[in-house]
Amino acid sequence: GVGGAASELPNIAQEEGSASARSPKDPTIAAAALATFCEAVAAVRAANSRGDDEKAIEEVKAQLAAAFQKARRAGVPQAKLLEASKEQGSSEEGQQLQPGDSVEVFGLESESGRQLNGQVGVVSHYVEEKGRFQVQLQTSGSLVSVRPV
Repeated sequence: GVGGAASELPNIAQEEGSASARSPKDPTIAAAALATFCEAVAAVRAANSRGDDEKAIEEVKAQLAAAFQKARRAGVPQAKLLEASKEQGSSEEGQQLQPGDSVEVFGLESESGRQLNGQVGVVSHYVEEKGRFQVQLQTSGSLVSVRPV
Protein backbone atom coordinates (compact mmCIF):
# COMPACT_ATOMS: atom_id res chain seq x y z
CA GLY A 1 0.00 0.00 0.00
CA VAL A 2 0.92 3.61 -0.27
CA GLY A 3 -0.13 6.71 1.56
CA GLY A 4 0.61 9.82 3.47
CA ALA A 5 -0.02 10.51 7.14
CA ALA A 6 -3.32 8.75 7.38
CA SER A 7 -2.06 5.53 5.96
CA GLU A 8 0.62 5.15 8.54
CA LEU A 9 -2.03 4.49 11.14
CA PRO A 10 -2.46 0.77 10.38
CA ASN A 11 1.28 0.26 10.92
CA ILE A 12 1.15 2.13 14.21
CA ALA A 13 -2.00 0.26 15.20
CA GLN A 14 -0.34 -3.10 14.60
CA GLU A 15 2.52 -2.12 16.85
CA GLU A 16 0.19 -0.68 19.50
CA GLY A 17 -1.86 -3.87 19.87
CA SER A 18 -5.41 -4.25 21.06
CA ALA A 19 -6.82 -1.88 23.63
CA SER A 20 -10.31 -3.39 23.59
CA ALA A 21 -9.83 -5.17 26.91
CA ARG A 22 -9.05 -1.92 28.71
CA SER A 23 -11.62 -0.24 30.90
CA PRO A 24 -13.36 2.96 29.72
CA LYS A 25 -11.36 6.12 30.33
CA ASP A 26 -12.23 9.69 31.32
CA PRO A 27 -14.00 11.24 28.29
CA THR A 28 -12.33 14.62 28.90
CA ILE A 29 -8.88 13.04 28.68
CA ALA A 30 -9.92 11.05 25.61
CA ALA A 31 -11.23 14.21 23.89
CA ALA A 32 -7.98 16.07 24.65
CA ALA A 33 -5.92 13.13 23.35
CA LEU A 34 -8.01 13.02 20.16
CA ALA A 35 -7.48 16.77 19.64
CA THR A 36 -3.71 16.32 20.09
CA PHE A 37 -3.78 13.47 17.58
CA CYS A 38 -5.64 15.64 15.03
CA GLU A 39 -3.02 18.38 15.50
CA ALA A 40 -0.25 15.84 14.89
CA VAL A 41 -1.96 14.62 11.69
CA ALA A 42 -2.17 18.23 10.49
CA ALA A 43 1.53 18.76 11.30
CA VAL A 44 2.54 15.73 9.20
CA ARG A 45 0.40 16.93 6.29
CA ALA A 46 1.86 20.43 6.54
CA ALA A 47 5.44 19.14 6.65
CA ASN A 48 4.80 16.97 3.59
CA SER A 49 3.12 19.74 1.62
CA ARG A 50 5.90 22.23 2.47
CA GLY A 51 8.49 19.72 1.34
CA ASP A 52 10.30 19.75 4.69
CA ASP A 53 13.54 17.81 4.89
CA GLU A 54 13.50 14.14 5.83
CA LYS A 55 14.62 14.74 9.43
CA ALA A 56 11.82 17.25 10.08
CA ILE A 57 9.24 14.90 8.57
CA GLU A 58 10.50 12.00 10.70
CA GLU A 59 10.16 14.19 13.81
CA VAL A 60 6.51 15.04 13.09
CA LYS A 61 5.82 11.38 12.26
CA ALA A 62 7.26 10.43 15.66
CA GLN A 63 4.97 13.01 17.29
CA LEU A 64 2.04 11.48 15.40
CA ALA A 65 2.94 7.99 16.62
CA ALA A 66 3.19 9.23 20.22
CA ALA A 67 -0.15 11.07 19.93
CA PHE A 68 -1.74 7.91 18.52
CA GLN A 69 -0.46 5.79 21.40
CA LYS A 70 -1.55 8.37 23.98
CA ALA A 71 -5.03 8.54 22.45
CA ARG A 72 -5.35 4.74 22.49
CA ARG A 73 -4.26 4.65 26.15
CA ALA A 74 -6.87 7.34 26.87
CA GLY A 75 -9.53 5.03 25.43
CA VAL A 76 -10.07 6.62 21.99
CA PRO A 77 -11.24 3.81 19.66
CA GLN A 78 -8.90 3.00 16.77
CA ALA A 79 -11.76 3.52 14.28
CA LYS A 80 -12.27 7.06 15.58
CA LEU A 81 -8.55 7.81 15.15
CA LEU A 82 -8.59 6.45 11.61
CA GLU A 83 -11.62 8.59 10.76
CA ALA A 84 -9.97 11.66 12.31
CA SER A 85 -6.86 11.11 10.19
CA LYS A 86 -8.68 11.12 6.85
CA GLU A 87 -8.61 14.16 4.61
CA GLN A 88 -11.67 16.34 5.10
CA GLY A 89 -14.20 15.80 2.33
CA SER A 90 -12.67 12.58 1.01
CA SER A 91 -15.27 9.98 0.21
CA GLU A 92 -13.06 7.27 -1.21
CA GLU A 93 -9.68 6.08 0.05
CA GLY A 94 -7.81 6.32 -3.24
CA GLN A 95 -9.15 9.72 -4.11
CA GLN A 96 -7.32 11.63 -1.38
CA LEU A 97 -3.95 11.30 -3.12
CA GLN A 98 -3.18 13.60 -6.03
CA PRO A 99 -0.39 13.70 -8.64
CA GLY A 100 2.64 15.36 -7.08
CA ASP A 101 1.89 14.13 -3.54
CA SER A 102 4.83 12.59 -1.67
CA VAL A 103 4.10 9.09 -0.40
CA GLU A 104 5.85 6.24 1.37
CA VAL A 105 5.43 2.65 0.21
CA PHE A 106 4.66 0.17 3.00
CA GLY A 107 2.83 -3.06 3.77
CA LEU A 108 4.01 -4.98 0.71
CA GLU A 109 4.54 -8.65 1.51
CA SER A 110 5.88 -10.32 -1.63
CA GLU A 111 9.64 -10.84 -1.85
CA SER A 112 10.05 -8.12 -4.48
CA GLY A 113 7.49 -5.86 -2.77
CA ARG A 114 9.25 -5.98 0.61
CA GLN A 115 12.28 -4.35 -1.02
CA LEU A 116 10.08 -1.33 -1.83
CA ASN A 117 8.75 -0.89 1.72
CA GLY A 118 9.97 2.35 3.26
CA GLN A 119 10.84 3.96 -0.07
CA VAL A 120 9.53 7.44 -0.75
CA GLY A 121 8.16 8.58 -4.08
CA VAL A 122 5.86 11.01 -5.84
CA VAL A 123 2.42 10.12 -7.18
CA SER A 124 2.49 10.28 -10.98
CA HIS A 125 -1.14 9.38 -11.71
CA TYR A 126 -4.06 7.13 -10.79
CA VAL A 127 -4.88 4.16 -13.05
CA GLU A 128 -8.67 3.92 -12.67
CA GLU A 129 -9.10 0.45 -14.26
CA LYS A 130 -6.50 -1.09 -11.95
CA GLY A 131 -7.34 0.92 -8.83
CA ARG A 132 -3.63 1.69 -8.41
CA PHE A 133 -1.35 4.68 -8.35
CA GLN A 134 1.79 5.03 -10.43
CA VAL A 135 4.50 6.26 -8.06
CA GLN A 136 7.95 7.42 -9.15
CA LEU A 137 10.46 6.36 -6.52
CA GLN A 138 13.00 8.97 -5.43
CA THR A 139 15.90 6.57 -5.01
CA SER A 140 15.78 4.78 -8.38
CA GLY A 141 13.45 6.98 -10.44
CA SER A 142 11.50 3.87 -11.43
CA LEU A 143 7.70 3.82 -11.65
CA VAL A 144 5.84 1.32 -9.48
CA SER A 145 2.14 0.53 -9.42
CA VAL A 146 0.69 0.38 -5.90
CA ARG A 147 -2.76 0.24 -4.32
CA PRO A 148 -3.80 2.86 -1.80
CA VAL A 149 -4.56 1.76 1.75
